[in-house]
Amino acid sequence: MLLIAQRRFAVRFLVKKMKAKMIFAALLVCALVGTCFGGCIEGIFGDEKPVLLMATTTSTQDTGLLDYLKPLFEQKYNCTLVWTAVGTGQALEIGKRGDADILLVHSPASEKKFVSDGFGGFRYQVMYNYFTILGPSSDPAGIEAAGAASNATKAMKLIYRAGSAGNCKFISRGDNSGTHTKEQALWKAAGYNYTAQIATAANAYNKTTGTGWYYSAGAGMGTCLTMASEMQSYIFTDEGTYFSYMANLDLKQIVKNDTKNLKNQYGVIVVNHTRLNPTNHTSTDANISYNLAVEFADWIVSPEIQEKIKEYTIGGRRLFTPNANGIKNP
Repeated sequence: MLLIAQRRFAVRFLVKKMKAKMIFAALLVCALVGTCFGGCIEGIFGDEKPVLLMATTTSTQDTGLLDYLKPLFEQKYNCTLVWTAVGTGQALEIGKRGDADILLVHSPASEKKFVSDGFGGFRYQVMYNYFTILGPSSDPAGIEAAGAASNATKAMKLIYRAGSAGNCKFISRGDNSGTHTKEQALWKAAGYNYTAQIATAANAYNKTTGTGWYYSAGAGMGTCLTMASEMQSYIFTDEGTYFSYMANLDLKQIVKNDTKNLKNQYGVIVVNHTRLNPTNHTSTDANISYNLAVEFADWIVSPEIQEKIKEYTIGGRRLFTPNANGIKNP
């Protein structure tokens, strides 16, 4: 049903954006919708309103933040905001193809390179939260017992040792997302070569045989959290998504409050309008899309919306801390 809904959406999307182009071309792109858009596309077009296309990370959707902000932006600018939620790596690739007007992602080094390489017009920092390591209540790696509950690099060493000994499992996003990139950085900080020592065939978890300890899921955060709960494995995640899912998970926070290693910074990037894909933007509306993207970037870092982000909570917990400074490409 989801695939059918995505294809129907893609038809409507291309009919509106391509205007006089043939329906046959729309159907052809629909057949490739998984490649072109990835993830779940959210939002419904309004008639005769400009459309802002966003590629974003799954956490902004899974936490409900975008659903919370969407009507505020649409009402102020009389437009329609449409997004696809994927890993940050995929979102940046969508931006490179010109298939999105704006990006809201969380991998600062990759974001800055995206802008410096000419794919982005500019970038603002927007907000942050923290990553965390979850695991079974039994904590088979002995992280809490070793006093590593606020030391992420020490915790990763303990997980590696316990996993290698067959005492625990670890689920990774494995999708080049911002979370996956940060996980790899933690393995490196813990003293391991990710390619040679972590994501190896010898370590890979095999569902059939039950052997191996490192499972690269290639899936979104919500899916991975559910899998980790079912498998009683460790997992690296952002706190925002965890707080959104925690009521349905049989996992607990094992590592938290490591402000040095676990900060999770989000940024907004306006895609360079000269690179916008003519499939999605006719020559007449590319500048409109770019201008609307600039308005969104300025809007989300404005004091009013920063306060709205600060007020957004789930179960009394704030999910994001706004920290816009108005500096381009920080």
